[in-house]
Amino acid sequence: MSRQAQTEDSVYMNVIPMVDIMFLLLLFFMLTADFGGRELEEVLLSRGASIKEDKQDEAKDRVNINVFHTTTVKDQGTVECPDYDAKKPCRNDSHWNIAIRGKRYGSQELESKAKDLARDFKKFKQNMSDAQAADTKIPTELRVMIRADMRVPFKFVQVCQEKLATAGIYKLEYGAAEPDKK
Repeated sequence: MSRQAQTEDSVYMNVIPMVDIMFLLLLFFMLTADFGGRELEEVLLSRGASIKEDKQDEAKDRVNINVFHTTTVKDQGTVECPDYDAKKPCRNDSHWNIAIRGKRYGSQELESKAKDLARDFKKFKQNMSDAQAADTKIPTELRVMIRADMRVPFKFVQVCQEKLATAGIYKLEYGAAEPDKK
C-alpha cells in the first residue's frame, strides 16, 4: 500500500510589501507635487490678431503675472460683480488682483518680489556675483509674461510694468488668446 501524504497547501497573499510600496509611492507623489499654487489664474484674455503659440520649452524660464478679477462666493455659487457679469469693465479697484504662482501681491509687495526674482535669476542663471545680482541697474534676462483680463483697467498692467522696470526686468510678454475662427 502506498501511502499518499496529505499535504495541505495554504496559499495566501502577503500584503505587507504591497502596503509598503503604496506608502512609498504616496510619499513620492506628495513630495514631488507642486503645492505652490497655480501658475496661471483663470483670466479672460484679449483676442490677438497676430499671436505666437506658447510652447512649453519657451515658458520654462519665464514668470507669469496674472491680473484677474476676484470672484465672490454667494449662497448659490460663485457670482462676480454686476458690471463684470454684464461684460463691462469693473472699476472697483478692490475687485482686481495681481498674482504670481497663486500668491496675490500689492504694489509694494510686487516690487519686492520682482527684485527678488531678478536677483535670483541673475545669480543662478546668469552666474553673476551677489553684488551684480543685487544691482537693479543691471538688466536681467528674465522674461515675464503679463496675463491681464481683457476688462482690467490699464493702471494695473501699468503698475506691473513699473515694478518690473524698477527691478531691472525689461523682457516683457503679454498673454493673448487666439482670434475666433470664422
